[in-house]
Amino acid sequence: MPGFFAQVVLDDIDITPYALEGSVTPRLSRTGDASVKVHMTDAFQSFGTMYPGPGSYLKVYFYGDSLGTTPILWHHGRVLNCETTADENGGYTVFNSFDPFELWQHRPVRNPPGADPGNFANPTIIQDFVFGPSIVEAMMDGSQDNTIPQDSEGPLRLAKGSFAAGTVDLTGAPSDWPMTMAELAALLVSTGVVDIVITPIEFDVDGNYGMIDVYNGDFGLDLSSSVQFQYGVGAKSKRGPWTGPPEISVWFALPIAISASPLAFTREGSRPGASKMPRCLRASTTFSSSPSAFRLRGKPA
Repeated sequence: MPGFFAQVVLDDIDITPYALEGSVTPRLSRTGDASVKVHMTDAFQSFGTMYPGPGSYLKVYFYGDSLGTTPILWHHGRVLNCETTADENGGYTVFNSFDPFELWQHRPVRNPPGADPGNFANPTIIQDFVFGPSIVEAMMDGSQDNTIPQDSEGPLRLAKGSFAAGTVDLTGAPSDWPMTMAELAALLVSTGVVDIVITPIEFDVDGNYGMIDVYNGDFGLDLSSSVQFQYGVGAKSKRGPWTGPPEISVWFALPIAISASPLAFTREGSRPGASKMPRCLRASTTFSSSPSAFRLRGKPA
């Protein structure tokens, strides 16, 4: 996909010239991640003795072609681990970064300010707030804004965007306290009436580097009228010998604001009667330091 380029920034230092390859994977209602591989010797000249590591911040931008000339922030996250390999000829480091949603797996669900604030042993947050988006906002408040400071873990590094009003009563959700925020979020999302969208942002005055918006399970595009999924003896099945190369799936990423369910379209071999049929795969954006710095990655289905 020529014409798209990446810009990589680590701890506010542009390391694009030293970024050999990497990936960015935004996810709906789950933690997004990114990784970048750099040449240690070249990067060391930029960072000196303060070589980055766990706790550093990684930003990846994309620009060019339909994105325009202004780099668009695609990922902003904290580096949690590094992978370093070296020999007598040189060394490489892979920095693995995750967006702020990663914190939710380490935070207990607490009652927010109000009745019995900070209670995580048997919180009443679901009964008190009823609707999915409101429950999500309330557990954020319980973790970072409680009236009793020692009952709050601290900032979640997520600026609040929009929270839908909610349409379905979730007071019957099967909770098993105590639960982490990630566990409760997954439970709410599994009802089909909650979608959580994390959008990367530049650091704001509160130190946030992501924005959260919560929807009534209707984020993205409804493709049910145009996409068919048929298996086994479905209408799309054909019998006949393969006369061409094996099928190839091309992965591509759609901007998170456009679609919640990225699709990969399958190009099949020249089997008699074979037709093109979309298959739902995860989105994966890869980049390299080649002239076409943003490329598509092909992988067998």
